[in-house]
Amino acid sequence: MSRSLPARFAITALALLGAAACGGGGSSGSSPKQARPTSAKLVPVADCEALDAYLVDAGVERFVRQWEMGSYGVPLPTVAPGALPPDVATAGEALDDGVAPPPRDVTSTNVQEAGVDEPDLVKTDGSTLFVVRDNVLHVVKAWPADETQRLARVELTGSGGELFLVGSRLVVLTSIYEGGWGPSEPGLPVPTMEDGSATFAPPELPGDTAWSEPFQATHVTVFDVSEPSAPSVERAFDIEGYRIGARLVDGIVYLVSMHEPGYGDQQLFDELAALNLPQAWNLGERQRATAVEDVRRLVRPVIASYVARAGRARFLPDLRDEAGTHTDVLDCAEVYRPERAADLSLVTLLAFDPASDAAPTGEGVIASGWHVYASRTSLYLAQDSRWWWWSDDELRYAETHVHQFDLGAGHPTYAASGKVPGWVLSSFSMSDHDGHLRVATTDATWNAWSWGVLPGGEGVVAAPAETLVPLQTAEVPPPDANNVFVLDRVDTDLVIVGALRGLAPGEQIRAVRFLGDTGYVVTFLQTDPLFTIDISVPTAPTVLGELHITGFSTYLHPLAPDHLIGVGREATDTGRVLGLQLQLFDVANLASPIRTHQELVGTGGSWSWSEAEHDPRAFTFRDSDGVLALPVTLEEAGELREDYRHFSGLIVYRVTPLGGFEELGRVSHAAMAHDTWCEPGGAGDPGLGLPCDDGFAAWFASMRRSVFFDDVLYAISDVGLTVSTLGALDQPLVTLPLD
Repeated sequence: MSRSLPARFAITALALLGAAACGGGGSSGSSPKQARPTSAKLVPVADCEALDAYLVDAGVERFVRQWEMGSYGVPLPTVAPGALPPDVATAGEALDDGVAPPPRDVTSTNVQEAGVDEPDLVKTDGSTLFVVRDNVLHVVKAWPADETQRLARVELTGSGGELFLVGSRLVVLTSIYEGGWGPSEPGLPVPTMEDGSATFAPPELPGDTAWSEPFQATHVTVFDVSEPSAPSVERAFDIEGYRIGARLVDGIVYLVSMHEPGYGDQQLFDELAALNLPQAWNLGERQRATAVEDVRRLVRPVIASYVARAGRARFLPDLRDEAGTHTDVLDCAEVYRPERAADLSLVTLLAFDPASDAAPTGEGVIASGWHVYASRTSLYLAQDSRWWWWSDDELRYAETHVHQFDLGAGHPTYAASGKVPGWVLSSFSMSDHDGHLRVATTDATWNAWSWGVLPGGEGVVAAPAETLVPLQTAEVPPPDANNVFVLDRVDTDLVIVGALRGLAPGEQIRAVRFLGDTGYVVTFLQTDPLFTIDISVPTAPTVLGELHITGFSTYLHPLAPDHLIGVGREATDTGRVLGLQLQLFDVANLASPIRTHQELVGTGGSWSWSEAEHDPRAFTFRDSDGVLALPVTLEEAGELREDYRHFSGLIVYRVTPLGGFEELGRVSHAAMAHDTWCEPGGAGDPGLGLPCDDGFAAWFASMRRSVFFDDVLYAISDVGLTVSTLGALDQPLVTLPLD
């Protein structure tokens, strides 16, 4: 047999242990019950032998699931590997600090929880801005404002950079991907049927090129920025896996990543292909039900042999140091698994002190989770059933598993797990307060987003925990609606102690904010109910009031002491979604919330959008005087071509309970984009051959972030940075391209 991969059947080996493809939909015909967890509870892996046994069980079940569905993984494209560590190139001479007093009021990253920092594109210490754009770190002297200039430019390894600033150390998180196919990428294999059996022609690879193990990781670089004009690399390392979140608490960085190992073992491919298994799509319903047990029995010894040979090493994510040395980032005993074999992705929560040379430490959970929320004492990982490859028709309704880690002493420790019906929207759907975890979810039938109301009742129902029945076993299922649950930790279980069920049947949650003992939930189908919820008695969360208006909010921000700012979209009475809007809600009387002000951003004939709708870090609000800077993109079209207008920049408002939204001005980087992207004289853009006036160039000037130093606004876009005062936002003191 050729050493080349025997095409798609052999590629199934990549999927069986968690490669690129995950089975999401059902298959035609009936299928036997798949192994899936009956609870969210996790158990520790005792030792490496126990981990091997789990990998065999889960590998067999995943292979069988993929075989039944006729769904296979595909190779990922080659990406050139990055170099370790990055070189530092300074631009300009070190500048004097000046004699101006430091700013008194400096904004920082807009975070969900006070004292829990989140990574962002911009960080500041009150005099220097650190900005990451593409794969470049820019260090900018920002005070005094009129002396703003770049101090250093640092080429980074990887892409998608985010920053933490910890004293005089800057932590840069980027993503890298190395490996895949060899020097050139072949086309996908093409199936060829021979003698009625399902065999496939191998891909044509150049020379001896074969599949190489891909390495996807978070690249961590710690810079000493005590001298901003000459940042120096203190340490750099890679954590294998896809970064799904990070937090900074009390000087410790907590990095959450998910490792879905791909396997390029030729012997495994050959042994699986030699089984000559029939393809599921060639079998009838009854034949498939009979064949599945034969498939399970035949592949088990092959997978067991592979795990014994190399599987565990590829399952445990690597820590790669600056010398290129790979070591397992976790010991086998630091891994937790479901009670039943059900998943083959490993989520790791690792902690490291930027001021120390010690290696990251932490624990791992065999799960697939995408939502990360953290308080000062705990970090929570939410894994919802949209990402479960093992789901089948038995799991008719959605549910979410939540895993809690304690953050004591800078070493994350697995603490407890629980589950709730429905899916969470984002990290804002969770809140840890006074020892209680609050979780807001939306119900949905499996594999459907119909949001229709099922038989079983309407309206809001407050149900004590002891009356709750798991949705997939309920005789009379509740309607698809929205819920708020309160969970308490009992030993290693997160137990539902209070539940509010049936909010807005048939609608979806669009925004959640928990503030103290009060929860605010926005749902939408045709109109926007803003629910105010009393959670002061955890065992009996209660709806106090609701407000029905057109449109919806996707982000809610407190305006002390008794108002909320909403960022979202307007809609018609029939639910047709329109453009961007800002709203101000008076929630002083929780039983009767009212909207006091509405700001429609753009005219009736325009399209408008803001990054802050879905990323609160783009929402810059100065609490001291209610000044808001919001990145906005506007498209205004008229009957004639010359009526077209494009704006991409910041709109700055003063927000007060009485006055609502008062626009103070706008900042655009269109002119800077023109100078950066267009040929001299504006004759045309360098690559597209289109007219390159300021309106067209504005497409390249998307505004990303903003920072206030007193009454000075620093606007950061995809092309550069401007410095303006609140009194003259359209007349920048400094314009600084960031190339």
